[in-house]
Amino acid sequence: MSTSMDSSVDQVSAADLGTFGYHQQLSRRVGTYASFAAGFSFVSILTTVFQLFGLGYSFGGTAFFWTWPAVLAGSRSCCRRCGAGSSWSGRTRR
Repeated sequence: MSTSMDSSVDQVSAADLGTFGYHQQLSRRVGTYASFAAGFSFVSILTTVFQLFGLGYSFGGTAFFWTWPAVLAGSRSCCRRCGAGSSWSGRTRR
């Protein structure tokens, strides 16, 4: 890719934002609160999965147990497809 084309697109974008009274900036920071919120949400989901595993196993038996690899594979494919920096997320950019 050409860097001169990228810089001209950046200049046009900055000019467009300037007409609305904004300046172009990119901040990639994760604060303490956001980090805690992400960790807490993961722990909450994981706790629920482990608490309800017995219920699913009692109703579904071994079939419930063996569906977990399929669930894991499906969630990993979604994470890879929709994740930041993946080839899918780059298709919408110009």
